[in-house]
Amino acid sequence: MSMSIVNNSYIESHNICLKHKRPREICCIQCKEVICTKCALFDHRNHPFREVEAVGAENAENVQEILQLQQKLESTKAKIDARSWEPIVREKY
Repeated sequence: MSMSIVNNSYIESHNICLKHKRPREICCIQCKEVICTKCALFDHRNHPFREVEAVGAENAENVQEILQLQQKLESTKAKIDARSWEPIVREKY
């Protein structure tokens, strides 16, 4: 295994930009990539971007909302399933 592969692997696992060797701290909204400040300035300069922490916090809120909606859907489905059997049970007995 060559030294550059080990270094690139280490860099990727520590959230460092391979091109600029800087921390990747910015999310390019258009490309859906986490990038460094130099990438933002030069390679993604006309793209909308936000800090990673802000996007992470927003995603955490979205996950909570989705989980709450899923619970409501499951509860409603259970009620519908229970009601759909009522006429059958009444007719038989």
